[in-house]
Amino acid sequence: MLFIFPYILFIFGSEIPRILSRLKAIEEDILHYEYEININSRAKDEIKARLDASTDLSALKMQTDREICELEAEKSRLRSGNLANYFNRHGITIERAIDEIDNEIKKKSTRLHEQIKLYEDANSQIICCKRNIERCKRIISNLNSEKEHLQGFF
Repeated sequence: MLFIFPYILFIFGSEIPRILSRLKAIEEDILHYEYEININSRAKDEIKARLDASTDLSALKMQTDREICELEAEKSRLRSGNLANYFNRHGITIERAIDEIDNEIKKKSTRLHEQIKLYEDANSQIICCKRNIERCKRIISNLNSEKEHLQGFF
């Protein structure tokens, strides 16, 4: 029995520095992941603030749809009008006016699609930030569990 005691002390004595080193590394990792959580939270909040401040997507869509309907109504009115009178009053042909209206409709549609794309990109960035936050929280939880386990040796 006396022969075993020094070996047990030797084994546990060599483990203590390793455990202390691991505990220190765990503390540093926890600080790192808490920092990442803060960064992702701030990024998520900034993106949300930009979305809220810049666009109410449904209102923009309704406004654009209304403007496009008005332009379509103007096209219909032009098609049913008198060709000669229109040219005399406005100096351009009805076909030219209809082409200009079509170009305006395309611009409005393109602008709306760009806004929708920006909105969707921002939402995907928010989702990515939330996932990163959850991942960091899980890692911190695992590190805390390991830390508690290692502290049980003291």
